[in-house]
Amino acid sequence: MSLSKLSLMGHSAAGRVAVITGAGSGLGRATAHLFADEKSKIAVLDINLDNASKVVEEIESVHGKGVAHALKVDVRNTDNVKAVVDDVAKHFGRIDFLINSAGVGIAPGLTMDAHAWDNADFLKNYEFVMDINVTGTARMIQACVPHLAKAAAENDTPLNTSTPWSNTSRIVNMASIAAVRVSGMTAYDVSKHAILGLTRSAATRLGPKGIAVNCVAPGPVFTPLTEAYTGPFIRQLASEKPHRRPEFPEDVAQAILMLCRPSASAMNGNIVEIDGGCRNMMFGHPYNFDALKDKS
Repeated sequence: MSLSKLSLMGHSAAGRVAVITGAGSGLGRATAHLFADEKSKIAVLDINLDNASKVVEEIESVHGKGVAHALKVDVRNTDNVKAVVDDVAKHFGRIDFLINSAGVGIAPGLTMDAHAWDNADFLKNYEFVMDINVTGTARMIQACVPHLAKAAAENDTPLNTSTPWSNTSRIVNMASIAAVRVSGMTAYDVSKHAILGLTRSAATRLGPKGIAVNCVAPGPVFTPLTEAYTGPFIRQLASEKPHRRPEFPEDVAQAILMLCRPSASAMNGNIVEIDGGCRNMMFGHPYNFDALKDKS
């Protein structure tokens, strides 16, 4: 493949439709803005419709009306997920990308102690976190597969060309560095390990339908959620990492966009780590739960 062809392949997000969950804040919001900058159309999904609507206003103030569409979704509710996804497909006419950014670290109203095996709220927290982070991701994938497969068929590139499968549909799931190391937040750790298995299994089953499935694994990222719970830990770790800075939502968004570009068509079932090298340091820097209790 010539360099000129590869260059053209790398800039083909324009006109595609991206469904992004958890897009009302943090990583999802940054991803929505970046895809809009790439001239994609964006379905901004969030449990908080006000937040989603604000993101749409931000995007449309730069890129014009009709570029983004806000919808409330509860990824714990199968019927709601399907209805919302079908609404997006009807509104934009297609779905090319699904970015599963919705996630939680702990159930509302509980403290960090709920991650301890001997805590009375352990299973309550565990079930809540798993339902959103893992089963919620599976619900979104199942609802989007018919639309993603249809878009892939419409975009299909014959296998005898120099750019096979350059226009496959894409799913990007949200894992974490806690999927390859552990943070000590039990339910969260388990959920992110599960995302790796879900991603690899889905990649195997959905690849023949023209859908590539990958995941990103961010290290500690500065967002409103992480600042509330682990801000001191993130700042300490950032000061000791090789490049001496934390990761930000925009760093993760760039990796997600890369996985959705035609030039990443050979990637399927892969994990992309965005951690500034902290994976190699994680064991030496466990969360200090005593220090975090007041932040819960």
